[in-house]
Amino acid sequence: AEKLGLEQEQILAGLSNIKSQPGRMNKLDGVNGSVIIDDTYNSSPEAVKAALKYLYTCEGVKIALLGNMNELGSTSQKEHIEIGELCDPSFLSLVVTLGLDANRYTASTAQQKGCKVIKADTPYEAGEIIKEFVNKSQSSVTVLCKGSQNGVYAEEAVKILLNNDKDSQYLVRQSDSWLQKKRNAFQKASV
Repeated sequence: AEKLGLEQEQILAGLSNIKSQPGRMNKLDGVNGSVIIDDTYNSSPEAVKAALKYLYTCEGVKIALLGNMNELGSTSQKEHIEIGELCDPSFLSLVVTLGLDANRYTASTAQQKGCKVIKADTPYEAGEIIKEFVNKSQSSVTVLCKGSQNGVYAEEAVKILLNNDKDSQYLVRQSDSWLQKKRNAFQKASV
């Protein structure tokens, strides 16, 4: 912007108008005063590493919902194990995994590292598990929600964790067609 000749005030005004895209490291108000970091648009090894690194800088109790990283092909097992190795029990009070490879590889590796881990079969189950944990907490809680779309849909866990249902407008994949795909995927009437 400076190279294009804009003044500092113009640059700052422009930056203040930038809005995060849904599902891209958005902070949302969660139940019981928690903070949700909604990073559910998609997931890849580098993105999960960056999100965990950020989560570790947050204050208070930290929870990570780590959904499957899709479309990794023959590297999927290795990459999911590597994410489990990054789960540090000195930072994380709870790790919830969601999806086949996350439940199989990330969960077992994080448990071996000493983390408390719960495997979830659906985003709805993951959301309820985390909500119960948050509601029992006596401290401030930050919840990172990370996952891909097909078979994971971690944004549905975020929806359960929101303090205000109206904030679901800030989540990814909330159109009628996406909600129908999720109904079909999980046979859950409350979608």
